[in-house]
Amino acid sequence: MRKTLLILLLVFFTFGQVEAVSVRPAVIEETGSARDSFHSNITLGNSSGSRVRIYPLIYEITADGRQLFSTDMDRTDHLARWIEFTRSRTELDDGSVATMPLSVRIDRNAQRGSYYAAVVFARGATESEAIENAESERFPEILISVEVEERVVESAQLIHFAVNRGGEISFPVELESIGNAEVAPTGSIIIYEDRSGREIASVPINEERKAIEAGEMAFFENGWDPGDNFGKYRARLVLEYGSEGKRDIQDTVHFWLIPWRLVAIAFLGLLFLAVLLWLFFREKKKVEEVFISSKS
Repeated sequence: MRKTLLILLLVFFTFGQVEAVSVRPAVIEETGSARDSFHSNITLGNSSGSRVRIYPLIYEITADGRQLFSTDMDRTDHLARWIEFTRSRTELDDGSVATMPLSVRIDRNAQRGSYYAAVVFARGATESEAIENAESERFPEILISVEVEERVVESAQLIHFAVNRGGEISFPVELESIGNAEVAPTGSIIIYEDRSGREIASVPINEERKAIEAGEMAFFENGWDPGDNFGKYRARLVLEYGSEGKRDIQDTVHFWLIPWRLVAIAFLGLLFLAVLLWLFFREKKKVEEVFISSKS
């Protein structure tokens, strides 16, 4: 549809034009997002039989017609403001060819949609004369079309990562999608002995690949049975997300493991030993008292 419109515009605006000065390419068609840029080389040729003076004039093409470039145009929604091309006079001898660079830099705040402009190569001794001539005559031109698409930003940030200790260890993870597209971070929490660095377990996170909508938050919490492990450990969170280029989220927390069953057994053992010692010394004291009494 967009290509058909460009062809119709090209036919309409070049009807009746005498091919003395030629320009290539006749159409530039690009698709991109805010901040993208495009570059082309424009070739002008003169076969008119005489030397010509040409002024490149940039026009914005809207539903209401053409509007000559003005610095008063808002950069956000005018393709004419995104075009970088020489505005100075170009002189071409008969049979000569000139090549000039043309760039289009989409404004960072450009909204999604189709934008059209034209670069008209009007003849004239001065720029004012060239503008006046362009109002009444047809000159070689380039039609430029830019389709601005919404830039997809996949971005997530870690809000909270911790260790909850109890009979079973759990790792609460809270994430937020801060881009303009949903994300589905997935990965694991890897548990290491802090001193030796030996990996002892891995806890999966978001195995079902639950998506987090743009601007939303999600909470994940998976448990792990530490068994009888004892000592200082570290848990390393490693997540990946992104449909285009992979991005990651990482964090580490340190924690101690104390097996309460062993602590309870040890405590009961010490208590039992203390009772035995108390009974032993109490009986010993009674025996000593009886011995002293008998000697008296």
